[in-house]
Amino acid sequence: MFAFRDGIIDDRCTDGGICYNSTGAYAILMTDFDEICDSTPDRFTYVCNNSDRGRFRLTAGDFKSRHTIRILRSHAMKSLWSPRVGLRYEGLHVEI
Repeated sequence: MFAFRDGIIDDRCTDGGICYNSTGAYAILMTDFDEICDSTPDRFTYVCNNSDRGRFRLTAGDFKSRHTIRILRSHAMKSLWSPRVGLRYEGLHVEI
C-alpha cells in the first residue's frame, strides 16, 4: 500500500512484475518464484513471467540506455531473502 502511495509501483504491477513507462522499466515487485537465489541478497536472477508486458522494457540495447531499477521483495516469495510480512524495498539495482 505504501509503495503504491509513494509511486514506487503502479496499478499494473501491484500483484508483482515489472513496473514500466514509456522510457523503460523502473521497478520490479518480486513474488512467488520470481527469484533464483544467490549466496547474498544483493545478487539475484529475476525470472520474468512470459505474460508480463514490461519484460521488453527491462532489457537495454547498450550500456548507455540502462537505468537503475528499484527492487521490492514480497512476503509471498519462496525465497530465503523474502521479508516475513509485507513488502521490503531492497534499493536501486543495475542490470548486469
